[in-house]
Formats: sequence, C-alpha cells, structure tokens
Amino acid sequence: MRSLFSISSKMSHASDNDLYIGVTKRRKCSVGSEKKKLVSTLAFHEVSRGDEEYLYVVGDGIKTGDTFQFFYPYPEGALMSRNVVFDNLRALKQSNADKKVMCGGLIFSCCGRGESFLEQPNADSLAFSENFEGVSLSGVFCCGEIGRSSVSIGQDNGAMPHLKNNETLAASERKA
Repeated sequence: MRSLFSISSKMSHASDNDLYIGVTKRRKCSVGSEKKKLVSTLAFHEVSRGDEEYLYVVGDGIKTGDTFQFFYPYPEGALMSRNVVFDNLRALKQSNADKKVMCGGLIFSCCGRGESFLEQPNADSLAFSENFEGVSLSGVFCCGEIGRSSVSIGQDNGAMPHLKNNETLAASERKA
C-alpha cells in the first residue's frame, strides 16, 4: 500500500493528472445467438487520487480479480518507439529496393502526439516520409482514440477533452 501513497503524493505535486490504469477485463459475452465465451478487453481509467489503502479512478465496471497496469506520459519512450519505426522502415526500404515498390502508407495518429508531447513537429509522419520521399501517406488524425493523456486543445464550452498519445503506422508495398 505504500506504493499507492507514493502515487498519491506524486499526483498532488503534478500540474496535470496524467496517471491512468489500463484494466484488463475478462467477461463472458455473446454476439447474437452465439454461445457465451470469455472475452478480454482493455479499458483505461483516469486515476483521480489515492491514499494508503485505495486507488480512486474515474469510471466503473472494475471487478475483483481484474488486473491493471499504470500508464503515464513518457515522451522520451514515445520518441524512442518512433525511432524504432523509422529504423524498421529504413531497413524495409533497403531490403526491398529492387523487389518491391512502396505504393503508400497509412497512419493513425493523434493531436496529443504533436509538438506539445514530442517537442518536434510531424515526428510520427516523418518516420515514413523521410524513408519514402514522394510516396503518399494518408490516415486518420484523431482526438480521443484508445490510450491516455490530458493534453487540452480545442476546448468547447469549457469542456476539457482527453487526447490520447497513440499512433500506428502501416506501409503498403507491391511487387515491382
């Protein structure tokens, strides 16, 4: 329980509450007339506070036996992950230079992963465009996909949106 107290202390000194738990929920579900089967889902809950005994989160549906992990903003880790993607795309380009032609890329990203989080503009899309110059890149730019963050932009009616720091990049190739 000391770790919960430590978390609570750290949260009280933070300017933004950026701590979430990702809860793995295993429930029996069925679709239509199918027989019920055990399905695992991952749900994110914002940690609002903690004390020596309890961790208080926003939301409901957590049951005894559900497991969870802590999630918090880690721009350095996100940038390291982006660099791995860059290196993998460079290796793909080099290994397939004479065999396949890159015909496009698809990215799923979020306004929470922009310059305010990674301290670089276009950090995610550059992994593709620098390796495949002139090849089309398209995708979805989201404001709230699965993940966590509390970066606030585009506030309407005083509401504070929760933007997620998450992105996925896919490349498509065809034989030359």
